[in-house]
Amino acid sequence: MYRQGIVGVVLSAISIAQIAHAQAPIADVNYAPAIPHPAFSFGSGPVVRIDEAHRNYHTLEGRYAPFASLLRRDGFQVERSELTLSVESLAGADVLVIVNAMVDPSGQQNESALSDREIRAVHAWVTQGGALLIVADHPPFSNAASALAKAFGLVREGPI
Repeated sequence: MYRQGIVGVVLSAISIAQIAHAQAPIADVNYAPAIPHPAFSFGSGPVVRIDEAHRNYHTLEGRYAPFASLLRRDGFQVERSELTLSVESLAGADVLVIVNAMVDPSGQQNESALSDREIRAVHAWVTQGGALLIVADHPPFSNAASALAKAFGLVREGPI
């Protein structure tokens, strides 16, 4: 009987963990990290643009609000971008952050979230000195970002 109780507790704990894991992440929008020596005076640092034009799962005011807070407190200028990525829309940005972009629901599972034209524009912008941070979790996010990552030689062929 004692062993059955332990098994029941373990199974209950596993069930609770699975339920908790299945819930969508919740951002701590009140996150205010202490930065005693910011890299830049407030609002004078490099411009960081967070992409929101590709059905992004993480956005500036949503799940990436804590990240934006950290950057701002370190002096970076943080902006959202809802524009198609192009030479013009990237002008003035120092860093582009693309987080968990998704393809249009009518698209194919392995289709890119960014058009070929956008990928060429981002590649040219990075080549000219821009910085790119791509965050792509498990599929479908990784599939949606793979063409962009491949343009920079970041995708290896075969199973991981």
